[in-house]
Amino acid sequence: MTSARRHRWDLSVSLRLVYIAAIGLLGVMAGPSTAVGQAESPPNWQELCSNGVAVPHPTSNPDLIRDCATLLSIRETLAGGATLEWATNTAMEHWEGVTISGSPRRVSQLRINRPFKEVQTDLK
Repeated sequence: MTSARRHRWDLSVSLRLVYIAAIGLLGVMAGPSTAVGQAESPPNWQELCSNGVAVPHPTSNPDLIRDCATLLSIRETLAGGATLEWATNTAMEHWEGVTISGSPRRVSQLRINRPFKEVQTDLK
């Protein structure tokens, strides 16, 4: 397997694992509903990412739509205490820390700089 091909495979596997973890996390976070008999449904990121803005030419970029939906579904977890300016009204190419490349277009690199939180403790 060539180095480029292995890198694409590794990234694809990594994104699939992130996607699986995100789905599990969303299920845990949803928990029981406080509304009478109705659970609040999470946003349909797949549909929102298909708007033609976040992912240009969505019909020819289904994998990039899935990448978009996965990243948006775990955005708060990835950001920690920071804010990631990722939204479906902005092209993914302009999302902070996200690099898109290749053919077909996919997220090829993700760099999240989380702020350092100073922790004070009393060691007495």
